[in-house]
Amino acid sequence: MKRLLVTFLLFVILSNSNLFSQTNPDNIEKMYYLCKVWGYLKYFHSEVAKGIMNWDSVLYKSITDVTAAGTKEEFNDVLLTLISKAGSMDIPTTQPPVIEDSLKYNLDLSWFNDDILSDEVKAELDTVKSRFREQTNYYIKPIPGAGNPNLTSDTAFRGLPRYPLLEVRLDALFRYWNIINYFYPYKNRIDQNWDSTLIEFIPKFNVAATELEYDFTVLELAAHINDSHAFTTSYALNIFEGDYYPPFNIKYVENETVVTHVQEGDTTIRVGDVIKIMDGIDINVIRDSLRKFTIGSNEATVNRNINNSIIQGENSFFNMTVENTDGTRKVYYSRKLSYIEFNEMIAPKGPIWKIIEGTNIGYVDLGRLEPDSVGPMFNDLWNTREIIFDIRNYPLGSIYNILNYLTTTPIPFVKFTIPYISYPGSFTWAEFSLGGEIPQPELYKGGITILFNEETQSHAEFTCMAFDFFPQTYKIGSQTAGADGNVSIIYLPGLVTSYFTGLGVYYPDGTETQRVGIIPDLEVKPTINGIRDGKDEVLEAAIKRITGVDEPIIEQSNLGISPNPMDELSVVSYKLENKSNVSLVLYNSIGCGIAYLVANELQNEGYHQISVNTGNLNSGMYYFVLRTGEKSEILKTLLIK
Repeated sequence: MKRLLVTFLLFVILSNSNLFSQTNPDNIEKMYYLCKVWGYLKYFHSEVAKGIMNWDSVLYKSITDVTAAGTKEEFNDVLLTLISKAGSMDIPTTQPPVIEDSLKYNLDLSWFNDDILSDEVKAELDTVKSRFREQTNYYIKPIPGAGNPNLTSDTAFRGLPRYPLLEVRLDALFRYWNIINYFYPYKNRIDQNWDSTLIEFIPKFNVAATELEYDFTVLELAAHINDSHAFTTSYALNIFEGDYYPPFNIKYVENETVVTHVQEGDTTIRVGDVIKIMDGIDINVIRDSLRKFTIGSNEATVNRNINNSIIQGENSFFNMTVENTDGTRKVYYSRKLSYIEFNEMIAPKGPIWKIIEGTNIGYVDLGRLEPDSVGPMFNDLWNTREIIFDIRNYPLGSIYNILNYLTTTPIPFVKFTIPYISYPGSFTWAEFSLGGEIPQPELYKGGITILFNEETQSHAEFTCMAFDFFPQTYKIGSQTAGADGNVSIIYLPGLVTSYFTGLGVYYPDGTETQRVGIIPDLEVKPTINGIRDGKDEVLEAAIKRITGVDEPIIEQSNLGISPNPMDELSVVSYKLENKSNVSLVLYNSIGCGIAYLVANELQNEGYHQISVNTGNLNSGMYYFVLRTGEKSEILKTLLIK
């Protein structure tokens, strides 16, 4: 199936490379301005905004007329006819709202003055501009309680065939382009100038010869907004992508496609195998062929989504050449797992929260922590020195309850730009505070570490921002998906549905998150060797930072204290199997070293005892860390006064 995929995509790429020789450049320019005039009237003309007339049918006739227009004068006559179909606007009796220029970054009407437009057309457009006032619009409304665009009214064409006629295909392009042009809060963050994208895609929508080519053209267009939320689905795309998965999963690590999970009992492939060839095609050729059709706010997320496209497919057989430390070999597989079975295979195992063995550190898998379980979780981890919240997943909304255990008052950790739906092209700021709704008798006093990577998207990034408000939070991992903010839906002809990020999300100081994601304090990425050794290197880095221990923590064996719990004068004892350099440090519950009892001292084998005077310490949880050569041991204890 992936051979078919690459062959098809290469065909699309090669055919598109000759588009401008197949399509009249003058016609492309005329369609470009038709798109702009039609979209401007749709969102700014008071009569069109009522939704009474069929504005799509008006466009279809205009497309036919523009195609037939042989001169600039004839083209402008088509535009004047289009404008006249909209009707006349009343002379306003109120003043427009005052909006600061920094919030009108999607409102560029300088094209009104372009030479291709006649003076009559310019005058008509200026009249619409001068008479426009805030208004409701049939085609777009704010989603209640959030404010991102709701386009559910703009679906009159949904019953059309899945492969639309040319006029309807161009309608899809014009519709999508204008929605992004006026309402996408991150249009200024798109790599390619949005006007240039329109010019690029007019011929592509023109020559899309089949349902699948049309749908792939929409998918490629969506990839141009550089948004990890720009999912695009259709009947043809769903059939082409397939519904089945192999009994393994992959990740892009150190510029290689690496196996990260294998179904239990499968011995054909191993965790850590590097895929070099699939169905006779170099894996990097496959990755490159998928790139232009893959959405993502940044490179990390594009590669994440390419991984899924590689393994997902129809229920069919394929072969691969894989490489490991013992050389290369060929393996044969079939995609036979359903989506549910595949997710069960890769789902994390073990407890949702726990105290990491041999430490006083809590660990919580936020991808599985239900909001109702937040209380029991904190109860079990209340006396830990720090909690590691793993957000390399999609949380279930537990942050709203977690914050009640971290603050007594709402915290202003985020602010939004909300599309000014009644004044297209403009935005408003909105601040948002959260937490402290259900005050707790006592707040958690330990530290917080959060783990994240490219799987951390949308609500997961929002969750990271909430934790990041607190000074005791430390961030470890790698670039997140860079797509926060509520998602809006675009309905297109041919039963194609696309999505985009509908709100701008920023830190309180105005720092952007779109495309950037959450920035770690310590960047840690998996390595191929780490995957082969079964390590979670991101989690290990967090434990190391908290404990100061380079080596893996082992369960305490011969490290002891008497009495336990401690009193004002206690004795720590330990046994050395060999002559070793020894360090023994006493830490408080938040990880601060408060007494260096032995400082890298060479000691003989046998039993050793150290007296500890706790007279100046407060009651609470403490722990001793003993380092001897390659071993590290931790002893937890309480001090009660």
